Amino acid sequence: MTSGITLGSVLRPLLFLAYINDIWKNIESKIIPFADDCVIYTKILNIYDVEKLQTDLDRLVDWA
Repeated sequence: MTSGITLGSVLRPLLFLAYINDIWKNIESKIIPFADDCVIYTKILNIYDVEKLQTDLDRLVDWA
């Protein structure tokens, strides 16, 4: 292998965590990262909550 990180490396999870370290920046909803995925959620009580969640999803898309 000339570049990258080999499968099973200890460094891979550390680099991934460093990469997503700021994923919750500017997010008002709750976010739970897990392995190579994450969950974003909030309680929806009114239209404002729906708009807030959509704004957070848009921010995640921009982050990605």
